[in-house]
Formats: sequence, structure tokens, C-alpha cells
Amino acid sequence: MKSAEIALRNFASTTNFLKRRFSSGDLSGEGFEDELENEGQPSGPQTKTDSNPVPTHSVSQSSDLTLNFRGSNTTSAPTSPHHSGVSSFLSRATSLTGSVTSTVQQIARTATNKDRQKILLVIDDHQTDWSKYFRGKRLQGEWDIRVEQAEFRDLTLASSSDSGSVVSIIGYDRSGSKVARSFRPDFVLIRQHIRCVREDYRDILLGLAFGNVKTLPNCSQGLFLPTSPHHSGVSSFLSRATSLTGSVTSTVQQIARTATNKDRQKILLVIDDHQTDWSKYFRGKRLQGEWDIRVEQAEFRDLTLASSSDSGSVVSIIGYDRSGSKVARSFRPDFVLIRQHIRCVREDYRDILLGLAFGNVKTLPNCSQAYNFQDRPWVFSHLIGIQKRLGKENFPLIEQTFYPNHREM
Repeated sequence: MKSAEIALRNFASTTNFLKRRFSSGDLSGEGFEDELENEGQPSGPQTKTDSNPVPTHSVSQSSDLTLNFRGSNTTSAPTSPHHSGVSSFLSRATSLTGSVTSTVQQIARTATNKDRQKILLVIDDHQTDWSKYFRGKRLQGEWDIRVEQAEFRDLTLASSSDSGSVVSIIGYDRSGSKVARSFRPDFVLIRQHIRCVREDYRDILLGLAFGNVKTLPNCSQGLFLPTSPHHSGVSSFLSRATSLTGSVTSTVQQIARTATNKDRQKILLVIDDHQTDWSKYFRGKRLQGEWDIRVEQAEFRDLTLASSSDSGSVVSIIGYDRSGSKVARSFRPDFVLIRQHIRCVREDYRDILLGLAFGNVKTLPNCSQAYNFQDRPWVFSHLIGIQKRLGKENFPLIEQTFYPNHREM
């Protein structure tokens, strides 16, 4: 900015010198007078004329520069072509001076003071120009904001516990040669994923943390904020459409109070007969004020199940439609309430219990309890263990005898 001001002053002084050099007073020298006098005399035979001759032609255009020779009050000689050229030169020089002055003033208003600036590094793709959001902004009214934007793949970094981090943005010039622009960021805004399928940029994050550079989100979180300013057009579109959706919104809100949100619901599977309607005990109830409770009820005999160690268990309830055809309704239960015996004389549903345990589905009683309590001898054996620790006086039991089958009795 200082060099531009010095150049402006030099140009202005040169222009003023030219104005003085080609002014009317400076053009009254002898050489120039003789030249004009020779131009006024004819080359052939001369005849006597009046003392005040009338010029053969009048001046058709006015000039900014006038010449007065020997203080004569007579009509001045016609304007010299050389003289008119000086006038046009001065006019062009004046306009050039004005344009240079306005340019230098504009540069002075927008120039960034390198000694009073903060550098913001935005790690994002170039679909969004982040510099426009900080253009003309200042921190505390004194510090300019310089925005540097690049993707993770274009960054290299060197950090020191004493001097902080130096970040370099790798790019290419017009000739295709690789060039690097280095700086010390004061703040980093992370708008890209640190890890993806084929790329891992944790080294950049660790370097910023080692250099104690402030980031958003901070380095310990290491998360990407999904909102990008180029999506802000969606919000402006929605704001313009608000007036058209006012009546629809009230209707939707009324429906939402009575309907179940499939994206915000938890499924409770109750394994019991249909003598008790368990859905009425959970109707209108919510978990943590946000999650609806959807109740599915069926008996063990109406259930089929498929479980995966990764995705959990998918339960299907087998039923019949009005035409008598078999239909299945499938879902992923979040919780199971067991209200039936797992084993009885003719039926054994341990496969359903094992499938729920394999899918890590929460149950009441839990799967280990339900499995342990399905055999009474197994339960009594644990009670005997407690009795041996506490003593018969403190934990009395009715004496029992176990046989593996009826043939051994």
C-alpha cells in the first residue's frame, strides 16, 4: 500500500511539471515566437497591407492555452497544431491521473494489514466459497480475517509444541508445477470427514492438536458438521413456502398427536395369549417424551425368528387373513416381555429364546434368567448351593429327589 502511494505522488509531480512546461508562459520563448512569425509571413512577393490585418481564417475551436506575444492587444494568431497537441496530451494525462488515484484509494481501502490479521483455515471442498462470508469483517474492529480454503487431500502440516502448526496448501501453477502456500492458522473450521473408506486424515487432526490450534469441532471430538452454506438456499426456499403451508401444518400437527411416527418409535413384543390386551397399558405413552411405543402381541407358537450377530433379530408373527391365507408381519423388536412358559409337556420354545439372545434383544426376564428357570431341577440345584453357603437353619428347603426320567423311579 505504501509503494502504491509513493508511485501516485511521483506520477502527480511529473504531471504538474508537464503542465508548467507547456503552459502559455513557458511557450513565449524566442524560438517559438520566430517560428510563429515565419508561419504568418507569405513566401512570395509582398504588398503593403493595413496596419491591422484581418486573419485569413478565424479560430474554429477554443483552446485552454492562449499566447500573448510582446503584450500586443491585437487578435492572436491561429492556434498552432503543436500547441493543440499539448492540450490534448494534458487532458489525457489528467484523466489518467484521476483513474490512478481512484485505483490506489480503492486498493488502500481493501488492502489487508499482514501485521493485524487472523488466518481462518476452512477444510472443505470448493463448492462453497467461504471467503465471501468473512469479506469485510473484522475481529474486535481491529483484526482482518484472511480465509484459506482447501480439502484434506491438499494439506500438509508440521507442528511444534513451542511454535504451533505450519500448514501448507499444495497446488499447481499454470505450467503444471507443484507449488505450496504456507501459513500459521489461528483457527480451523473442519467441514469434511476425517476418515472415509479409502482415506484417513487423522494425522492432520493430530498435528493440529499437537500445535494447540483451535478447531471447530475441537480435535477431541473429531466430528464433521453436515450443514454447508451452499444448502442455505433450501432454507430460503422453505421460508418463501411457509405462507403456503400454514393451514397444512396445523392439520399435520393434529394428525401427529394421534399417529405413530415410524422413525421415532420403539417396538415392544409381548409373548402372551390374547386374554390380556397389553396394548391398552401403553397407549399414549412415550419413552423420554420423544419415542412412541408400538406394541406387538403374540404367543410362542405364532412366532418365527431369524437373528444376526450384526443386525439383530427379525421376528415374524404368523397369522391368517379373512380368506384363510397365511400372512406374516415382520419387525425388529426393541424389547420383549415374556409372559408364557418356554417349555411345557408337549412344546419347547427354547429356539425362540436362543434366537433373541443371539440377536442381543433385551427381554424381561432376561434371556439367561428365562433359560435357567425353564428347568425346575436346574433352579433347585442353585438353591441347594445357597443353602450350603448359609446353612439349613438360615435357608431351609423342602427335600426333593431328582430322576432323569420316569423309568428310573
